[in-house]
Amino acid sequence: MASPTPALPAPGPIVRSLIIVLVKATRHKILRRLLPKQVGLFHISDICIKTRQNGALLEAFAMQFVANHTSIPVPKVHYAFIHKGTSYIVMQHIKGQMAANGWTSRSDESKARILEQLRGMITELRSVIPPEGTKVSSVENGPFYDCRLPPRLYWGPYASVRELHEALVNNIPWDADYIKYPDLIELFDFYRQAENKLVFTHGDLSSLNILVRGDRVVGIIDWKTAGWFPKYWEYTTAKCVNPNNLFWTDVVDQFITPMPDEWKMDFIRRRYFAVPRSQPTSHLRRIKQMAAHISNGNSALSPASGYEGATLEDLPKSWHFTESLPADSMFPTPADSHKTPRDQIGPRQVRNAAFTWVRPEEQKDPELLAVSPAALRDLGIKSGEETTENFKQMVAGNKLYGWDEEKLEGGYPWAQCYGGFQFGQWAGQLGDGRAISLFESTNPASGERHELQLKGAGLTPYSRFADGKAVLRSSIREFVVSEALNALNIPTTRALSLTLLPDSKVRRERIEPGAIVLRFAQSWIRLGNFDILRARGDRKLIRQLATYIAEDVFGGWEKLPGQLEDPDKPVDSPAPNRGVAADTIEGADGSEENRFTRFYREVVRRNAKVVAHWQAYGFMNGVLNTDNTSIYGLSIDFGPFAFMDNFDPAYTPNHDDYALRYSYRNQPTIIWWNLVRFGEAIGELMGAGADVDHESFVTEGVKKEQEEEIVARAEKLITQAGEEYKAVFLAEYKRLMTTRLGLKTQKDKDFEVLFSEALDTMEALELDFHHFFRRLSNVKLQDLATEEARKETASVFFHKEGPPTITTEEDARARLAIWLESWRERIIEDWKDEGDNVSDAKDLERIDAMKRVNPNFVPRGWILDELIQRVEKDGERDVLNRVMQMALNPFEDRWDGETFDGKTYTGNKDEELRWTDDPPQSERAMQCSCSS
Repeated sequence: MASPTPALPAPGPIVRSLIIVLVKATRHKILRRLLPKQVGLFHISDICIKTRQNGALLEAFAMQFVANHTSIPVPKVHYAFIHKGTSYIVMQHIKGQMAANGWTSRSDESKARILEQLRGMITELRSVIPPEGTKVSSVENGPFYDCRLPPRLYWGPYASVRELHEALVNNIPWDADYIKYPDLIELFDFYRQAENKLVFTHGDLSSLNILVRGDRVVGIIDWKTAGWFPKYWEYTTAKCVNPNNLFWTDVVDQFITPMPDEWKMDFIRRRYFAVPRSQPTSHLRRIKQMAAHISNGNSALSPASGYEGATLEDLPKSWHFTESLPADSMFPTPADSHKTPRDQIGPRQVRNAAFTWVRPEEQKDPELLAVSPAALRDLGIKSGEETTENFKQMVAGNKLYGWDEEKLEGGYPWAQCYGGFQFGQWAGQLGDGRAISLFESTNPASGERHELQLKGAGLTPYSRFADGKAVLRSSIREFVVSEALNALNIPTTRALSLTLLPDSKVRRERIEPGAIVLRFAQSWIRLGNFDILRARGDRKLIRQLATYIAEDVFGGWEKLPGQLEDPDKPVDSPAPNRGVAADTIEGADGSEENRFTRFYREVVRRNAKVVAHWQAYGFMNGVLNTDNTSIYGLSIDFGPFAFMDNFDPAYTPNHDDYALRYSYRNQPTIIWWNLVRFGEAIGELMGAGADVDHESFVTEGVKKEQEEEIVARAEKLITQAGEEYKAVFLAEYKRLMTTRLGLKTQKDKDFEVLFSEALDTMEALELDFHHFFRRLSNVKLQDLATEEARKETASVFFHKEGPPTITTEEDARARLAIWLESWRERIIEDWKDEGDNVSDAKDLERIDAMKRVNPNFVPRGWILDELIQRVEKDGERDVLNRVMQMALNPFEDRWDGETFDGKTYTGNKDEELRWTDDPPQSERAMQCSCSS
């Protein structure tokens, strides 16, 4: 029988203080590089310091327990303690690589040796006899941690396995009539028969928590989920891998005895009871990781410009991308692809190429559901063209423009090749698995060029294990949000049309109708285009692709940003000079900037601005992998996205994002992480400095004697770019928040007193993020003249059900009143006439200005769910147009009058009131899967 857990080694006062000071200093350095703040992991020589805010010492207890009762290699715990709510664990740093790295390329013999060791470790864990009275619990018989089990992180302890199972299903009765839900009946039968026997369990044997050197397992880490659980727990937790780490699912079956019935039951449980988490967290000045930029959002082509647009036939078209970059060698010409039977063009690895020629699959009887008039305008397409048969067939992929069918020549569709890091792990070749680009078009009036692309158009060489299709559900979401973000002046890819494919039945979790979205962007190139080339060592194509983007997409090398006055300490809102000649080298020795460094900085700056917009407007992409990060700085690839409801910095709309990697607060950090990967991909070009065009470097690469210098320079330049990223980010955020709060000027105190405190208040009082700004827009200064008036006005910010139960209404009103007084003082300072008075006319001007930047409508998750239900299940069509009318005009008080393109419009008052009112309590902070 296992002995009780001994006390953890605690440091003396001096050592304890040194550890805390060291961690704070390290954090400061890390914060300057925008790394996450909730969990810290710092390596210092042979030790590792792990900290967690609001954390317990579960992991330290577990590692000490395992070390005392097994031979499993775990980090030795030197010290463990809690200081001011933060746990500190000082432990051994085991040096090894994660099993995930290179697993698929290991030999069968190497895998077998590692798996044999893992099987032995599982046997050892299960041989530990639990102490008398052990509960379903952590190692010391207390609450256990499991981030897979929303809505909370800590569970139990439970006196029996049955109590655990009751908690996992929210304590609903097992004996009710679930005749309509046979799988629930099966789950409850399984729970009734479950054996009340506990075994010691790691709880997260992912490929990321197993360290190896060669063929030897040298460490099992991350024991915070460990404890006493039913026998199946180890298997089901290990099998519950991230969707982008699917290879490990099969590997688990090779070192833990498969339990298919238990795995099925866990799937059913997650299907019904994995509800969203809404747990308040301390964000530790998270506001300082944010900034935003106000784009005037004016389209180059307005309805008043007098330009009527071109027909599809006359719209200028080009194929610059395919003319500038190498094609897949299997289909070196469009004719080679066109002559190949369409069903023979399917998934495979594509090398030494940027794209593959591939036409859309033919679609039978497509139904055009919706067209964005804003998109028609911005593309320069004539109004009314959307009613033609040519338009309907083109947006369904049945008509090709630019291709001569008889001569087998001309412009031809293509799919891009790229890779990516997904959830932080290299995923290999990805590419346009169901997206096919048709052509590039240039708006005759504005001169702006876009690449038109069909999503859901069929199989390509990059479809991997998928079917090349898109379901109506996700297509509606992408169509609406693309145009909604643009209307909010947030940089984004766009959507022209939504087409239903009645003949296409798509298998996801269920059979769903297929659809196609015609979307467009200045460029569809992602950071992942460079990731795949770096992984394959394709130096030539990295250089060629970077040159194409700089010269063709960005408009020329001279359009890129010149060196900052002090690259190590960029000032707020850095405005670099442009117009630097391509061959110019700028900067001091060791940090010389060539044209490829200027190219890198341009991409960094663009992405700093777009992520700042997300933070300022409460938008979350949900899956910010490198293949979902735009080279142009656009919001791109909309899967489990969402707009914020109640302000919660820990909220993630992706229900597979157990670690909150893509949560609201982490978006700035993750975009920078992605940009560092991009910097690594082109680091050789940046690090070469003035030698980047020398013949020997271009043809032979980096020589041994150059390696140290080139690496040092590249690292220096990436570090400097990180400082620039933060400076641009913060400057943009301050500018946008200043405008959203109705201010004309920026003051240093605004950041803490207004911006940060507003978000802290919203979080503490569970206020709706969007309603806060819109309702503030309508507040008149005369309603804030006294403390009592401010307390009375505070009620407009509460939900109908009132403030949260964690505070009294009186305290909530008092807190809001304090903030409103600070805001009132700044409004008076910026808008006052002579003296300290703001006239009624000036106040109305301020109200109008605020309402032009604070939306009355955003397409929240629950609204999109209702829309999908009504279009897909109920067969409604007009409701889609009504949602789009609101999405395209988000700042209006009401939507009667004219449509975007000048037609008479009468809205549905009841819908508009519902969709702009409080979200239903049960449908706030909704989460989605990546399934689409």
